[in-house]
Amino acid sequence: KDYAEKLTKHRNILLQELIDCKYDFDLWIPKGGYFVIADIQGSSHVKVFERRIRNPRTKDYAFCIQLAYENGVVAIPCSPFYSKEDAHLGERYIRFAFCKDEEMIREAGKRLNK
Repeated sequence: KDYAEKLTKHRNILLQELIDCKYDFDLWIPKGGYFVIADIQGSSHVKVFERRIRNPRTKDYAFCIQLAYENGVVAIPCSPFYSKEDAHLGERYIRFAFCKDEEMIREAGKRLNK
């Protein structure tokens, strides 16, 4: 029970950090698991990231690489969880893990505003 409460607290902190950051993510609020899924399709930043990455496999992949380089925040692209033929179905989604300590989550929030 204590671990579930801790995860719920960390999920809520991450959600608030993502809501407050400069990116205009549409977020899925999870009821379980360790990840918040962000829909990046509406983000004006995706097109910029796509152009900066040479030969990206998918938009989500390019976006995640750019977040790591520019902000020092690692997100997980969702398209690799699809078959090669269906990868396009997942390229609008990325995942952020909240099974981290509170300080790391808050630091990621600060970095997402760089």
